[in-house]
Amino acid sequence: MKRKLIPAGIIALLILVMMVWPALGQSPITAEVDRTSLSTDETVALTVRINGTTGNPTAPELPPLDGFQVVGSSSGTQIRVVNGAFSSSATYTYHLRPIETGDLVIPSISVTLNGQTYSTDPITIQVTQGNAPVQSGPVQGEPQAAPAELNGQDMYVEAFVDNETPYQGEQITYTFRFYNAVSLGNPANYEPPSFTGFWSDTEPEQVQYNTEAGGRIYNVNEVRTILFPTVAGEIIIEPTRLEVPGGFFTRGANLMTRPVTVDVQPLPPNAPADFTGAVGQYQIDATVDLTETRVNEPVTWQVRVGGYGNIDTLPEPIWPETPGWRDFDSTSTINTQVQDGRISGSQVYEKLLIPTEAGQLTLPAVNYTYFDPEQAQYLTVSTNPIMINVAPGANGETAMFNPDDTPTVGAGGEETVMETAVALKAIKPLAEGKISQPVTQIPIYWLLWLVPVFGVALHYGWQKRQVYRQQNSALIRSQQAQKKANKAIKQAQKQGSDPYASASQILLTYLTEKLNQPVQGLTQKELTVLLTDEGVATAVAQKAIDILTTCEMGRYAPVQDSHLQSDNLLDYTKQVIGELEKEL
Repeated sequence: MKRKLIPAGIIALLILVMMVWPALGQSPITAEVDRTSLSTDETVALTVRINGTTGNPTAPELPPLDGFQVVGSSSGTQIRVVNGAFSSSATYTYHLRPIETGDLVIPSISVTLNGQTYSTDPITIQVTQGNAPVQSGPVQGEPQAAPAELNGQDMYVEAFVDNETPYQGEQITYTFRFYNAVSLGNPANYEPPSFTGFWSDTEPEQVQYNTEAGGRIYNVNEVRTILFPTVAGEIIIEPTRLEVPGGFFTRGANLMTRPVTVDVQPLPPNAPADFTGAVGQYQIDATVDLTETRVNEPVTWQVRVGGYGNIDTLPEPIWPETPGWRDFDSTSTINTQVQDGRISGSQVYEKLLIPTEAGQLTLPAVNYTYFDPEQAQYLTVSTNPIMINVAPGANGETAMFNPDDTPTVGAGGEETVMETAVALKAIKPLAEGKISQPVTQIPIYWLLWLVPVFGVALHYGWQKRQVYRQQNSALIRSQQAQKKANKAIKQAQKQGSDPYASASQILLTYLTEKLNQPVQGLTQKELTVLLTDEGVATAVAQKAIDILTTCEMGRYAPVQDSHLQSDNLLDYTKQVIGELEKEL
């Protein structure tokens, strides 16, 4: 019986299929842990590996990790160039601390490569109770609900005010929050806004607590600043910036909040005539140090205004007329504190009084009018009148000497004047000589009055410019992209930097700022499509792709058969950026 021989070509094809088949069925993403059982005192390392064929693989997006807290992360990328073909792989390691006991599950982790989504298998980890208690709740401060925008990020910042439509002079609180799910190597650098249009003189309050969002535990740092709007109208509080330095497991980051708009309402019209600008809730009382005194012997009248509001800038009460008394300028003492997030305290005014006649004299009531933003109306509070008994003076006088009194004529015809307890100093005569020219007749006097006007105009123009830059930051970055790129090229050439690394970074930064969207990590095809969609000619787009390809080859392998060499790469990059500028 004859056997049929299988052709050699078919055998070779079968062998090739058997070799390739396992690779075709293998997922480019894998996940593994260094242990499957641990206590709450320990951590587990979750390693995710991604094998890509082109470009740089993007970091996987972790699903909600119920029962775990991410305490650190690290990553690494490996690029290979074999016969001109690129391949890359990335490793992401997450250090997890269990915050619950039992059988905890790390869900499937997904990543998209070349338009196709791949997922890992779930991993079950057995967690037992350690020596230290499990902390699953807040540790300090006042926990607040996490914002909806917080969805798996390692870090997040936000800012807001507790009242977006306050009255002018009403207290509001500006709150900045920093959510952090990873450990920091060094303290973050907090850069608050300037708060133009607001008055603030208290130290910001800082609180710290933990909150949960998306299966992750975040440490939240809050900074609360008390503000009082000084002008009516729309005021934009510029963004708060936070510079986070890199640590052993984390990369550094520059975070920025959104601007906060406050629509300040003017105080209602038809304010009482004695209203001088106090806003808040206040009470007033008055006391004296003596209720019985003599003519020419002083009494201290003390009036205290206290309550909630901008105590430091409270206007002085309008002092009433005091017949029978000679009064002197008042002095004040300020006492403030922050209580339950509100500024409270008092201003104590003291006025020195000297009775000018004997008898029962009255210190009249002192009225104080303020605007209460909670009731949205003007209110007036008053002290009680104070009765003081004034006896004749030590020498029997019943009234203070008045310089305007007419001299009396004695029995012998001579003029006599009533003795007084206050000695009048002789007036020093004006020295002879030419009287100087009045200052109001000097031209420079009137020119100096224009200085504040120019100052206000410059400040207004600067503020308008800052608001424009905040509202059109993307447009400004786009307009300045070429200028910054040319400057960076010139600096790289001057310092002798690696032309391949510099040209790639400068071109990618230019495209990111010009297009107002990140382009790092896009494949050559994706970047070409993006540029052509933005109106760039195909030939110009291809030049940009050629630069990036040459830079990638030059950094990891010798460049051959290319018109772009290291000595002319930066100049060529500058030329291509100029062509892109005309197209975009």
